[in-house]
Amino acid sequence: MKMSEDILNNAPQVSTLTGGTLSGVMANAKLFKAIALGTLATSFEQSNINTDASGKAKFFPRQAVLTEAIRLLDDAIAQINTTPVSADFTSNVAGSNFSLKNILYAYNARYNLMAGNYSAAITNANAVDLTSKNQFSYTPQAVNPLWNTSEILKYYTVKQNFGLPSALFEVGDKREPFYISTVTTITPTGTVITRKLNAFATQQTSNIPVYLPDEMKLIKAEAILRSNGVLNDALNLINDVRTQVAGDLFDVNAGLPSYSGLVTKDDLLLEVYRQRCAELFLSGQRLEDSRRFGRPAPPANTTERNRNFYPYPDQERITNPNTPADPAI
Repeated sequence: MKMSEDILNNAPQVSTLTGGTLSGVMANAKLFKAIALGTLATSFEQSNINTDASGKAKFFPRQAVLTEAIRLLDDAIAQINTTPVSADFTSNVAGSNFSLKNILYAYNARYNLMAGNYSAAITNANAVDLTSKNQFSYTPQAVNPLWNTSEILKYYTVKQNFGLPSALFEVGDKREPFYISTVTTITPTGTVITRKLNAFATQQTSNIPVYLPDEMKLIKAEAILRSNGVLNDALNLINDVRTQVAGDLFDVNAGLPSYSGLVTKDDLLLEVYRQRCAELFLSGQRLEDSRRFGRPAPPANTTERNRNFYPYPDQERITNPNTPADPAI
């Protein structure tokens, strides 16, 4: 957030940054500040929306944090629509794997859905070019965090079935072997099953999607259902995701038959949750989704999540007297 703010405060003062290059730099900084805010809103009940050199940043409820993230994204979209990004920005800042306008619309759709702004979520999702492949790139000096977490640091233990209860996991979902490699070893003491992250976590320089195209379809399906739209419109979007056997930009293909359950609002919302858990595995959205869909919650039930929100970091509490009390769970 601080780096984004530094760019926003100082880029306009650089005389050589003009036109579409300045527009792109400013919009890019607004994007990354919005992502920081969206991540904070996902993790914490309250958060600051600006940094404070004194260490006494004010905290705001997460809905206000999401509102600020959306405002930044709206501003960035308006900025590059008014002054399109230059070839200089594209070649020297964004690169060929980073279509700034599509990413801005995609994150705006995501955060508007989280905030309950369903019409805006649909509008922004519709504006995303689903043929645009956008990726975060990594190097041996700045390594892929999924690879680093699973291969080197060993922080993440991969669960079977995307960590879903058996009633929600669908046997035959081709996204499971795409995301998770399973090795069965017979030893003198018994059978050992080892699960490792696959897909975007296999190399230290593997790219990671900025967003998946099918997330936009699932955003629209959920927004339609939550705004009491046409059930069959949501069902068609769900089936677009379920039945895809090839052609996904990132090879995330479910290969499942069409949905055959009850076509009610509640049943289709549960199906959207199931599809999000599989399609968007390890994209950092499961905790937010679990709360939004009213899944089993602690302290009464810890089968699907063991927290509702995270406690505030000790360093924040030590340095900032405005830090709220930690959540009970």
